[in-house]
Amino acid sequence: MVIRLTKLLGGMVVWLVDRLTGIVRRSLGRKNPGTCVVLYYHIVNEKCRTKFARQMDWLVKRCKPISADALQHLEAGVRHAAVTFDDGFCSAVQTALPELEIRNIPATIFMSSGCLGQHPSWEGVEEAIRNEVVVTAEQLKRVNESPLVSIGSHCMTHSNLVHMDGAQAKEEILESKVQLEAILNSNVRLLSFPFGAYDRSHISCALDAGYERVFTTAPAMITEGIAPTNVIGRVKADPTDWPLEFRLKLQGAYRWLPLAFSIKRTLKCAIRGSRIGRQ
Repeated sequence: MVIRLTKLLGGMVVWLVDRLTGIVRRSLGRKNPGTCVVLYYHIVNEKCRTKFARQMDWLVKRCKPISADALQHLEAGVRHAAVTFDDGFCSAVQTALPELEIRNIPATIFMSSGCLGQHPSWEGVEEAIRNEVVVTAEQLKRVNESPLVSIGSHCMTHSNLVHMDGAQAKEEILESKVQLEAILNSNVRLLSFPFGAYDRSHISCALDAGYERVFTTAPAMITEGIAPTNVIGRVKADPTDWPLEFRLKLQGAYRWLPLAFSIKRTLKCAIRGSRIGRQ
């Protein structure tokens, strides 16, 4: 709870700075750039359907919904939002997609091709999703028929690429694309790194394989002029988010977290080095 409240307070500070910056820009006759926040969900089950629906109501009220593969077309002065799902659990597909269709909100589902029809068994699986089931290949085909849904890759076995050698990581990235395209009979252009873990070689490998965009899990707010080599950050969302919490996430106010984590790691390393030096 303390960590959650700290993130919330930090988000409020960023939101306030953004508001003041916007006022200054307008007073100088400058138009604010187009922005976009990419949300990612894991579980959206029937129990939390009403809360998810309220979040999507707020999204369409405050943002222009776009697909995650349309980030290069941000309108100046407009706040955009894209909705994505990692893992493709049956509960999320059955509960969330109907709510998105009602509101005409596009969605991207990132799938691990080697996990279709299975319970999540990958390393570090959270207790909350242990009993979930990934959609089957047949279910995925039906989902892909919707004009609002696009399918992306989440690698083949939902493994941490950083823990693999180069050949293994390349196979995870490439074979998932090949397998998903064979199932869907359509091009798979987007890739989300499992656990948000990657290095520069994985980006090069993804682009060589034919992916057009790659995504991670570091909170970010996107502005105009994204290059294909940019890794696009996403903001973790959950139907149980507090209303204020979700609204701050939707406005990009949680983008301070990667910098805070980086500073924390640097301080830990410095303290550890200092202790070793005194021994």
